[in-house]
Amino acid sequence: MLARADRKRLPGAMRRSRRRRFALQWWLTMVSATLFFVSVTLVVAHFLGGWKGPPLLFGVLAVTLLGDLVVALCFEALAPTRVVVTAGERDGRDDLSREIGVAFDGFEGSLLGRVRVRGELWRARHVADGEASPRRGDQVHILARDGLMLLVKQGPGSH
Repeated sequence: MLARADRKRLPGAMRRSRRRRFALQWWLTMVSATLFFVSVTLVVAHFLGGWKGPPLLFGVLAVTLLGDLVVALCFEALAPTRVVVTAGERDGRDDLSREIGVAFDGFEGSLLGRVRVRGELWRARHVADGEASPRRGDQVHILARDGLMLLVKQGPGSH
């Protein structure tokens, strides 16, 4: 579990997903299953004619809870494996090398700056010796990722 301060630094979508345990599809399935089990129990009780009053209520409750438990366990057992995508990843692949980014800011008189890759801002370090540092708007090649820092060199079409 993340500490409260760490959760504040996560992107909004990730904060929300940590709070919500089950998806809307799961809840809709459970509500539908509950209604199904209640109606089936009432129909069976009507045709049997023996349940009335409190026994009917307890019978409906027991069958509904047992049925919902079976549906929930089947849902969890048959659910596809969850893929955890961390910050900075869109499709589960961690390889940013060979991507093209755009210099966002920094790099003036320094090897450090920020680049935009796949719509996200990353801290970056210019590693090409003898090349001029990228300027804002220049394309850069991503060479590697070192933690949360990208190693970049000047891209095509840059000054």
